[in-house]
Amino acid sequence: RAETKRRSRKVDDFETWIRHRVEAMAEDGVINSQAVYEEIKDLGYEGSPRSLRRYVSQLGVEPRRRRIFEPFETPPGHQAMVDLGETRKVRLRGEKRTVYFIALVLSHSRKKYARWYDRPVDTEMFIEFHQGAFQALGGIPHQIVYDQTRLAVLAEHYGEVDFNESFFGYAHWCGFRTYICKKSDPQTKGKIEAVIRYIKRSFLPGRSFDSLGDLQDQWEKWLRQVADVKEH
Repeated sequence: RAETKRRSRKVDDFETWIRHRVEAMAEDGVINSQAVYEEIKDLGYEGSPRSLRRYVSQLGVEPRRRRIFEPFETPPGHQAMVDLGETRKVRLRGEKRTVYFIALVLSHSRKKYARWYDRPVDTEMFIEFHQGAFQALGGIPHQIVYDQTRLAVLAEHYGEVDFNESFFGYAHWCGFRTYICKKSDPQTKGKIEAVIRYIKRSFLPGRSFDSLGDLQDQWEKWLRQVADVKEH
């Protein structure tokens, strides 16, 4: 009984942080106690994962219901998905600022890659991101899925797509095919949307960064230790 009280106090020291974290996850439709545990260890929590799971379950926070889509699986090396994100009030250089990022996920293995920026992404940055991703992942997938961002597509008319000429030329040079999602079609690129939510809800909250380089370093550490620990 005394041991239980000590464990409880270890959790109680982080009560405000845990509630904020769990409520943020609940907005996204899922509560992941293991993800909370992996983060809180870096903040000095010394209790067990079991104690934390029990504490989270007692908070009474219910995840928001969301639509469920059947995942569409592809063979290894066939497909990746790319999307952009934007998050306000990130603690960067001692101020709360807006940061921008591009993320890629391999559809078969779910291996992730992301780069961070302090200004909106333009076509040149978008192309450089792909170059960095291919180098980091050691290859180029057969197909990459995008939404209708103007970095890839300028317009769509009755199913006919007008590509961003610079990006289309780059894709042709690299040899990968582009797949452009229809508007309001979330199930087509659900894997990358999950990564964007994961970054916003699991990685960024509660962190502060000295620079964009520090943000990138913390993200890559998070990938190694938490988000991409399985063998790909």
